[in-house]
Amino acid sequence: MKRIHKNSVIIVVAILIGMGLFTVVAASSQASPISSPVQNPANCHYYEAVSVPGGIIWQDAKVAAESLIFMGYQGHLVTITSQQEQDFIVTTFPQAIIPGGLGYWIGGFQPPGSPEPDGGWEWVTGEPFVYTNWMTNEPNNAPPGEDAIHLDGRQIGGSPLGAWNDVPSYNNMYGIPGYIVEYDIPCPLEAIVDIKPGSDPNTINMKSKGRWIIATVELPEEYQCNQINANTILWDGAISPVRDPKYGWAKSEDSYCVDENGNGVLERLLKFDRSDIEILYGPGEHTVTISGELFCGMPFEGSDTIRVIDPT
Repeated sequence: MKRIHKNSVIIVVAILIGMGLFTVVAASSQASPISSPVQNPANCHYYEAVSVPGGIIWQDAKVAAESLIFMGYQGHLVTITSQQEQDFIVTTFPQAIIPGGLGYWIGGFQPPGSPEPDGGWEWVTGEPFVYTNWMTNEPNNAPPGEDAIHLDGRQIGGSPLGAWNDVPSYNNMYGIPGYIVEYDIPCPLEAIVDIKPGSDPNTINMKSKGRWIIATVELPEEYQCNQINANTILWDGAISPVRDPKYGWAKSEDSYCVDENGNGVLERLLKFDRSDIEILYGPGEHTVTISGELFCGMPFEGSDTIRVIDPT
């Protein structure tokens, strides 16, 4: 799971139109993630909080978030669309919402020309802006030009920790000290995994002379088995299937598709080297997860139980 960060020194030049003057507002501190991305089990998305001690404007935070990549997915400023997601952010990233202080940027903004103070708010992803968690008497567009949302720790008027407040997106007058990134990684498809098809229980004899352990993966009905990218498949996150044609292995993706269990649905046939698998387990029952991705990048996973025996 490789993540790419582009930390940079942010220098914002604000042109004061009509006055013929300009002011430089600098945030000289480098951005740094508070932790590795954390998964929200409710939607499978990953989130991370990025600290910018010198402060950062919303517009630069948006660009920075969209420059980040995790597990092949581009980041964006977090879009909070439910109470569960709000609670997850507040609980997971307490450093981003210091009690009594100003918290990090999120992905809500107000396009130019929107009715003030509460009209036209949007999420950077275009998701419906339905759920809200505004602080008491917010948004108020005071001073004028407050067009972006940050989390707030001041709990004004009895507001909960992390309630939303609107401030200007284009200057650093409040010194908002960071931003929260979301990666829209989808939940895996629920696949049906059958290890040693036709056997029950799925016994693996550590003294067997057989080389291969067979498994099949059946996807939900709207997907085809030849959509599975075999290069991504892992047995318990550790062992890849054998794909070498010299072992009598099929030479095309379609040839790997079989109806092993006779239910009329084609499954993806997999062969794993027994010696690789026996290293992972001692005698007893073990739940095994086989995971991977389709060629389109959609993840899948499914589990089955094996019983490992050692006759000696």
